[in-house]
Amino acid sequence: MAEALLWPILEQLSAVVAQQVQEEVNLVWGVQKQLGKLKSNLLSIQSVLEDADRKQVKDKAVRDWVYKLKDVCYDVDDVLDEWSTAIDRWKMEEGEENTRSRQKMRCVVQLRDIALKIKEVCEKVDDIAKERAMYGFYLCSATDEVQRPTSTFFVDESSVIGRDGEREAVVSKLVGESSPEAPDVYVISLVGLGGIGKTTLAQLAFNDAEVTAHFEKKIWVCVSDPFDEVKIAKAILEELEGRASDLVGLQSLLRRVSESITGKRLLLVLDDVWTENHGQWEKLKPSLTGCARGSRILVTTRKDAVASMMGSTDHRINIKEVSNEICRSIFNHVAFQERSKDERQRLTDIGDKIANKCKGLPLAA
Repeated sequence: MAEALLWPILEQLSAVVAQQVQEEVNLVWGVQKQLGKLKSNLLSIQSVLEDADRKQVKDKAVRDWVYKLKDVCYDVDDVLDEWSTAIDRWKMEEGEENTRSRQKMRCVVQLRDIALKIKEVCEKVDDIAKERAMYGFYLCSATDEVQRPTSTFFVDESSVIGRDGEREAVVSKLVGESSPEAPDVYVISLVGLGGIGKTTLAQLAFNDAEVTAHFEKKIWVCVSDPFDEVKIAKAILEELEGRASDLVGLQSLLRRVSESITGKRLLLVLDDVWTENHGQWEKLKPSLTGCARGSRILVTTRKDAVASMMGSTDHRINIKEVSNEICRSIFNHVAFQERSKDERQRLTDIGDKIANKCKGLPLAA
């Protein structure tokens, strides 16, 4: 999916736009203005990608448009890397008093050349953004009820490559002894980019034999966006009682949840949390405080603010990108699974180049 490529690029683009570079660089080449326009275009494209993915199955023109978008994503990725590296080098040269003027001039020339590349790639993205109007894509606006994919605790462990260290860290936090001053139940957050493997890590930990033996009750809830307190409470209660609840009011649901978990050592996974609204979390939190000591709430989120809002600052695991080697392993596992030995040998170099462009995101690979 092109969307998997856009996630890391938009993250990187935000970081580059936020870079503090001296006034003369921006004034001469207008790079920040170009990057702002590039980000705006990519966001507008992202808003129709869900519909484009559906339509490309039957519409060759849409499929060609998506392929063109993927190609330009690689170009954007390359030029952003070049610009960030060149800016870092230029800042270092500017800070060195003894740096020769020839070296400084070389940095300036390099920045100018990359600025021209940025302008070219911006024009390509601008053309692609304009072409989207030809296909009548459905716009996924903020007011739409867009259903994000629902996760479950089921995972095929044989398909998971890497992440052994992170998995051990999560399990250790879940089953480890609490300090005397710690509350009976506290929140652990897995924080990282979209597609980096937060849900997979949570699934691996949820199904771990040591974790299963440690907790009396394990519950998995896909929260997603919007954060619906009634829906979440119903999902928790259904897992606790093994049947759908006939209760409809939030207060009644939370009272039943509180009664059902009192004195039990509980593991509650809240997957894919987006809301930063502290009030919404505070509605649920009191009903979960009656668990036995050693209970845990495991949260996955892309946002630092969510982890802070839910009070997991001291129990937070930042999920980093995987190595290029692991990315290649994941890519090869999928791409070459049913290919002959000759095909694998012939396509390995191409596959490696593609995998290296995934920037350490398992989902993109």
